[in-house]
Amino acid sequence: MRSVAVLGGEDFNLGFRLAGVDTTYTDSSEFEQILDEGRHGILVVEGDMYQNLPERLRERADSSAEPVVVPLSEEAESERLDRKIKQAIGADITE
Repeated sequence: MRSVAVLGGEDFNLGFRLAGVDTTYTDSSEFEQILDEGRHGILVVEGDMYQNLPERLRERADSSAEPVVVPLSEEAESERLDRKIKQAIGADITE
């Protein structure tokens, strides 16, 4: 089973570590390597960090089946999150 990883600032990552996610990254330069490694099934990325990635990497992340990349911020669009969850688990949990 693939794991969940988190990419964000220390404060963002802390909540996930407290919830049991043990793989966290703080350097956005690791993003492409994380995609290439294939160790993680889901990659949660802090919204601001995601927006600052080069467009080619955001496009790659949006089309990635594995890992499923979930940008997460306070202003995250619920529809986008629903779509990503459906992509990750293969079922629509909102219906």
